[in-house]
Amino acid sequence: MAKILIVDDSAEAADAVATLLAQLGHDVRVSYDGKDALRQASQDRPKVVLLDIGMSAMDGFEVSRRMRQTHGSKVKVIAFTGYLEGSISERLLAAQFDAIMLKPASFDAIVETIGRLTDD
Repeated sequence: MAKILIVDDSAEAADAVATLLAQLGHDVRVSYDGKDALRQASQDRPKVVLLDIGMSAMDGFEVSRRMRQTHGSKVKVIAFTGYLEGSISERLLAAQFDAIMLKPASFDAIVETIGRLTDD
């Protein structure tokens, strides 16, 4: 199973997804802000990061950019957002995420996307 980092400033949402993924046997960590996510990614070396884009202190675009600088393409980053309108969709495409998911996503869709990116 995959080592996964879930990054979302909504603790309730992050914890719910983490619980379900852990029940499937994944090694899951959770972070509620960008700075902590970068620290955890350096420490734990996740295979997949499920990354909320609309966080306040450091948005998901910046977190992804920094992770790519440090870890390159070794980590698969899934943009997880509630907004796909106008310029944000252009920014998402330009940021070269490995996958983009619109909130709320079904748990089956999340599992399928992680599986596709990790070959699990």
